[in-house]
Amino acid sequence: MEKRIVAVTGASGVIGKVVVKKLLERGCIVRAFVRNESSFHWQMDEKLEIIRGDINDNKILYKLFTNTYGIIHLAVEMDSSLPWKTFKDVNIDSVKTILKLAPKTSRLLLASSVVVYSDTGKDARDEKWDLKKSGGVDKYIRSKLLALKLTRNSKRKVITVMPSTVIDHEIFGREQFMTTNPIIKWLWNNVGGGIPGGLMAAVGDRGRIMNFVEVRDVAEGIILALEKGKLGEEYILSGESITTGDYLEEMSKRCGKSYLKIRIPRFCLRLFGLGEVVNMNFTYEKAKRYLGYTPKWKL
Repeated sequence: MEKRIVAVTGASGVIGKVVVKKLLERGCIVRAFVRNESSFHWQMDEKLEIIRGDINDNKILYKLFTNTYGIIHLAVEMDSSLPWKTFKDVNIDSVKTILKLAPKTSRLLLASSVVVYSDTGKDARDEKWDLKKSGGVDKYIRSKLLALKLTRNSKRKVITVMPSTVIDHEIFGREQFMTTNPIIKWLWNNVGGGIPGGLMAAVGDRGRIMNFVEVRDVAEGIILALEKGKLGEEYILSGESITTGDYLEEMSKRCGKSYLKIRIPRFCLRLFGLGEVVNMNFTYEKAKRYLGYTPKWKL
């Protein structure tokens, strides 16, 4: 993809900043779209252009999308303490806007999430698995479900990727919050031990299965999907499935962090506007077969 123009929304996010870096390493010209208030800074690069603004501003998006080979839409809201309007603007309305404005000549990739799927049970499931009926009180899951339905019903065919629970091994033992809620922060640091993914792993029984994928593997999968993915298809970008008990034990050793060996009852999540936790056991076989995606990071 050398010298091709690729636009990336949500470019300062956990996944976005890694995608931008990998695209630049491939020789792409990258237009990185970020919110006005974003304080993230990249190293200077003549192939990188930073565009700031509102994700639903048509004028800015026209500039962002002009003459692009590909568009990677990663912008997302996850902070459960924010109002539904924010989730609607960022997670749903932006999809409507991009489906409408993206040039037909550009390859369009949208990021969803495996959180849209129902409880997998203990067996590994693929892209054909049933969706949740609703997100319930969880604004993030609800918005992701609605956005996916928009995408599936659109005349504009896109490539959709579904990452599992994303962790960054380079920040093990350091804080990275997706919420401003002080109670959740305390639980994250103490019950979850400050371990990436630790708080959600502490919910429910120790035998519940989750699937974790390292952010650099996800970023690589996204770029492979942009290059090789078939329009109208969905690809799960997952990693290793493991029980929550085993995950906490292993990650506490790697992070050098201790955690409270108590379990948070599932119903407690509703108090913080979060959905019920479920088994999340997913296979990446389709992405491996058609994209060449193979996650390198292992627990």
